Amino acid sequence: MSREVLVKPHEVDTHRDHLNSSISGIEADTKLKDTELSETRLNSVNKLMEILADFEQTMTMYVEMCNKDTEKVDFVKNKLIEEDNRLADLRVFTK
Repeated sequence: MSREVLVKPHEVDTHRDHLNSSISGIEADTKLKDTELSETRLNSVNKLMEILADFEQTMTMYVEMCNKDTEKVDFVKNKLIEEDNRLADLRVFTK
């Protein structure tokens, strides 16, 4: 026995938009600002800059992963809409 699937595309779109907004915020926060530290040649500052560069690379990879998740949200939404339309057609033909 199959069960009926009802899709609310607007709610899915809203959820995706919130996710995209969060991704953009994370992406913006991980970009480093130019500072005067580049003129300083202290070992500790150089090590800090290395750590920050690694962190920025990691966050870039995280953002890419989140973007793939938003693509999956759209894919699932479209599949649910297709299923909902198919079930609607079945309801029309079986009545």
